[in-house]
Amino acid sequence: MRGIAIVVVLGACAPHFDRAAHSGRDADPWGAHQLEIEHGEARAHGIVTARGGDADDWFAFEVPDQHGCPQEIEVKLRWRTPRPELRLALAVYDLHQRRLAPTRRDPHSRVAVIHAHPGDRFFAKVFAPRHDDAGEYKLDVRAEPWQCDLGPPPIELIRPPGYRTPALAPTLDHEIADVTRIRIDGDLRHGVAWIAAGSARGIDEHWWGQLVDRGGNVVPDSTFLVRNVSADLSTGELLHADAMEAAAAGGDVWTAVLTGPRVMPEPVELDPTRATIDARLSSVSGLSSGDVLVELDRGRADGVELGWRGVLAYASGVRVPRSHFVVIDVSLHRSIGLVTQLVITDPDHLHAVLTSP
Repeated sequence: MRGIAIVVVLGACAPHFDRAAHSGRDADPWGAHQLEIEHGEARAHGIVTARGGDADDWFAFEVPDQHGCPQEIEVKLRWRTPRPELRLALAVYDLHQRRLAPTRRDPHSRVAVIHAHPGDRFFAKVFAPRHDDAGEYKLDVRAEPWQCDLGPPPIELIRPPGYRTPALAPTLDHEIADVTRIRIDGDLRHGVAWIAAGSARGIDEHWWGQLVDRGGNVVPDSTFLVRNVSADLSTGELLHADAMEAAAAGGDVWTAVLTGPRVMPEPVELDPTRATIDARLSSVSGLSSGDVLVELDRGRADGVELGWRGVLAYASGVRVPRSHFVVIDVSLHRSIGLVTQLVITDPDHLHAVLTSP
């Protein structure tokens, strides 16, 4: 009788478990924790564990505006693990989920360095790369100006003895405050005004304004957009810094008249009793806030003034949804309108319809 040999082959299988079984919303980029970079730095900490079902933590951050300069962003991950052979990993992605600069490796840290511009948005993923990895981590994001000429130091505006803020008549949505400093950033032609008023008076980044001299007269080409706000101080980005350099160098005393909020109500429908002007778009520029500046080929010579409102339209006359704007700067033959939170993809096929207040 022939014996039959039965061979049993035993194989080891890797354990199967859900790496996201106990994760929160931050397990993917759509639920990423928002990091606010303040004074050039943002920090976070946490724990990731593959076997524990929380293997990935996502973070999102936006490059801050430091005088309009490009920024060098350093993203550094440090960790502690329960066993020396375990480790964590770091990956940095842009807004389109493309993985960026490779990380520099050390035994218990990873570092990624990227160069970006104000308003650029990025994602950082801290994760346990292998099925046994786990650890406690700290994440640091640092931003420093890169290849940027900051120009001369800010010009202090000295109040003469007995100086008083001009007696201007504010309306319901205006605030008046002294300007304490002006900076013109060299060849960048980027100007910043420090304004002695902030969130304690209701001002936020949805405001804009103009500067007036000690006699209460509007300083030409002095329109600014409010950029950074604290309780008692805000900064305004000057739209025409090059035209104001000589005046700032003279140390003139200026006052800011702030207007807000920037989110404007829809304008009333056009009617024969109101002045209406059709204008072409000379240029379109996006801001880091998500708003848009549209430069129009109509100005004071055509009757346009500050505070006029308008809407963008196609050649067919159909209006672009949510494209209402307010004129925040005007000269003899051109004006600038501010559109809130709108993406313009085809400016060559648009025109503007301006309406008097």
